[in-house]
Amino acid sequence: MLAKLKPFLLHPFLPILAATLFIYSPLLSIPFRDSDQVVYFANTGPQHSLIDGLKQYDYSASRLYWKGDDMLFRPLLFVLQAFETYIFSYHYIFWNALNILLHLLVLFVFYNLLLRISPEKNFAALFCALFAFSKAPVGLVANTHLGGYLAGFALYLGTLTFFYSSIKNAGADNSSACLYGILGTFTVFFYELTLPYLMAASFFWVLKKRGKMSPQTLFWLLLPLISYISLYAFHLMRVQRPFYASSVDTPSILAIQNFISVPENMWYMTKEFLRDIFPNPRIFKILFAGTTLGLFYPGLLWKPSLGLIQKVYPLLILFFYTGALALLRATFWRDYYPYFFHLFLALAFYSWISFPKLTSGRRKIISIIMLLLITWNAASVWQYYRQIGEGYFPIHHYFNRLNHFVDAHRGEPGFSFQILKTDKELDPPYELKEGYPDGSEEVFTKTASEILYSRYYTTESPKYRLQWREGDFSI
Repeated sequence: MLAKLKPFLLHPFLPILAATLFIYSPLLSIPFRDSDQVVYFANTGPQHSLIDGLKQYDYSASRLYWKGDDMLFRPLLFVLQAFETYIFSYHYIFWNALNILLHLLVLFVFYNLLLRISPEKNFAALFCALFAFSKAPVGLVANTHLGGYLAGFALYLGTLTFFYSSIKNAGADNSSACLYGILGTFTVFFYELTLPYLMAASFFWVLKKRGKMSPQTLFWLLLPLISYISLYAFHLMRVQRPFYASSVDTPSILAIQNFISVPENMWYMTKEFLRDIFPNPRIFKILFAGTTLGLFYPGLLWKPSLGLIQKVYPLLILFFYTGALALLRATFWRDYYPYFFHLFLALAFYSWISFPKLTSGRRKIISIIMLLLITWNAASVWQYYRQIGEGYFPIHHYFNRLNHFVDAHRGEPGFSFQILKTDKELDPPYELKEGYPDGSEEVFTKTASEILYSRYYTTESPKYRLQWREGDFSI
């Protein structure tokens, strides 16, 4: 029995899996904190049924409150949210757990993608851990409503495994192109910004295989583009203001300052990545960075197993991603943006290193240095995540007790409740407005509990009137 389990127990990814589950566990108690998530619940209606949720697949067109960003079309993101709402409802711990599992899926696919680039199990695991145990992932993983982004990233990395395999394989690759096209199509319907990245990969694929490519292979490479454009045309017929974006922070998407900000933002994100990886104080940053770069330097500029395409592609994606964010969000910073950028920065570093040139002694020294960095980062990130969890504990305790109350009574005939004298710190109010932000409709407010439990919450003759006292609800 142990002999059969030995390959699994010794798998280099297993420590990453176990450590990630432990380090990310404090995030389980973070309640619904983003206004987009709470407003989504308001848009699905009081029943929060699966049908109500699936009707929101084209959210920009169907939403009632705070319409905007009509250009966005991410149907699978909202199909996933519909199932999460139906299965998990107001139990945010399950939403967070799913996000952590999806993050693990991204890490596993990323690890396997690194192996396709260079079959170095230990170094692939080290680079994967370097990203996993930085602060970059927290913004995305802790946003309960953005699990679809994680699913999309995992699918996108999966498509790249077929891309890299095909670039290295001189033979026929119709089956790889088929899987690439199918996975890529699912990817763009989770997160449409991956479409230009996939088309760049398709372009390089055609460039590499020119004169040796069948029409079927070309069809599969273009399938994500064909599928998205076809359904996006249907989306454009449904929205009222297709080029209106409520959260763009400049007068025009094509404003000159957006283009100017691209290199500045790329450098800013790179500095954040290095700041996450290298520990304080500054002397340690210089020591670790200098030693690591010095050891890697002999192999930095040439990798015999990979050509220029595989080296340039990650850098091109970093430029595309930063450029797209700069054009669509001039203020630029959202706490979940670094996730994808840092992931591809790690991929770019890995792609430019020729591991076969490293001697056995250098490999051991590099592995020790990276393990020290990863251990330091893991301890720091665990402390950081624990502080986040502790900061949200009062709100978590409040909604956890409310969840227990609703779960215990919702089966009663005519069950309804109202909370008297809600605490704005624990149960914050959210502004709602029908239509677009610049419309004439009146703004009104509802508390988080009114929205999340709208099926049972009423101010007109409720069966139970609750009051929060001394850490629990009293009737």
